[in-house]
Amino acid sequence: MTEQLDLFHEACVRQQAISATVNRLTAYAVNGDEFNQRELAIVRLLGQSGPMTDRAMKEKLFGEAADMNTVRPRVNDLLRRGAIEVVGNVPDHVTGHKVRVVAVKQQ
Repeated sequence: MTEQLDLFHEACVRQQAISATVNRLTAYAVNGDEFNQRELAIVRLLGQSGPMTDRAMKEKLFGEAADMNTVRPRVNDLLRRGAIEVVGNVPDHVTGHKVRVVAVKQQ
C-alpha cells in the first residue's frame, strides 16, 4: 500500500511539473509570440496526454487522414528549441518502423 501511495505521489509531482512547464511555455508563446498555433497545440496536447509519437499527435489533433507534415516539422522545431524531448522509441502502429516518442521537457 505504501509503495502504491509513493508511486501515486511521484506521478502527481511529475504531472504538476509538466503542467507548470506547459503553462510557462504557453505564457512565453503568448507574450513573446515565439510559437505558432500548431506548436502551441502540440505542447498543450503533450502536457495533457503525456508522451506521444508524431503519428499519435497528428491523429489526435487533425485526424487519421491528415498528412504527417502537419505535425512532424513543428515537433522538430520544438525539439530544436528544447521545449520537448525524445523519451523513447516504439514501433509505429501503421508502418511498424521504430519511431520517436516525445514529451514536454521538464525544466
